[in-house]
Amino acid sequence: MTNSDMVLHMIRSSGHDYNDFGRYRDCSMKHKMNYYLVTVLDKFPVPMGVGLCLPEQCSLEDVKQFKPTLLKLVNGAIPNMIEEVKGFD
Repeated sequence: MTNSDMVLHMIRSSGHDYNDFGRYRDCSMKHKMNYYLVTVLDKFPVPMGVGLCLPEQCSLEDVKQFKPTLLKLVNGAIPNMIEEVKGFD
């Protein structure tokens, strides 16, 4: 698998929105890829999660270290995700 194939597979198989768990089966069927379900339980009014498909070189510790960056991305996206939800202001 080339690097560009790997990146495309990561993007296609990972979640793209909060509580989007991605494509576990597609991720795990590719050689040398691991699926992680990253959850954020205590930073928002409701628990959130996202599925990540990453190369096997990424350990669980790497994913945990990525969590602050993931939180920043989610925090930046939340206003856009809920702007048309009534009663969520």
